[in-house]
Amino acid sequence: MFSPTSRRSEICLYLFLFIDQECGELKERLLEVQTRSMKDYLLFGGIPGTSSDENTEEMVKHFIKNELEVDDDITFQIVHRLRQRTDCRSRSIVAKFERRRDRERVLKTAPLKLINKRQNVSKGIPQSDVLLRRKESCVKVSLRGDGGRKRRSVEVQPSDTDRADIDN
Repeated sequence: MFSPTSRRSEICLYLFLFIDQECGELKERLLEVQTRSMKDYLLFGGIPGTSSDENTEEMVKHFIKNELEVDDDITFQIVHRLRQRTDCRSRSIVAKFERRRDRERVLKTAPLKLINKRQNVSKGIPQSDVLLRRKESCVKVSLRGDGGRKRRSVEVQPSDTDRADIDN
């Protein structure tokens, strides 16, 4: 027969696994909502910052006009830089376009005009975040005892192909 302690441990483990599964499903839903909410955004990378009081909207308009050679009068709802990076590269700029037609034109023109340049233009959420968030299948969950308490340990291990996608 089972002892009361082992039965409680079994119930706790079952609840933990159930909650962990629910957490994974919620993360997927959150990623989907974030992706949809960023459908009108583009990320501009490699545009060096000048100072803390820079006008990022004017910088993006200047970049679009001079580097991408798109002369349309493009308007934005919001433009700002992302948080400070851990490496020495410049922070990306996020821009939400008022008109999707403008966004699509910039996105279509960028690969042709930015060949062999340090700048880049990409859609919505940074690709590295998407890859790391979607790696739920590669997440290892292990239980180990520490002083009588169970502790959850999670490791994300992207494959080599994912690392190549993150670097690009």
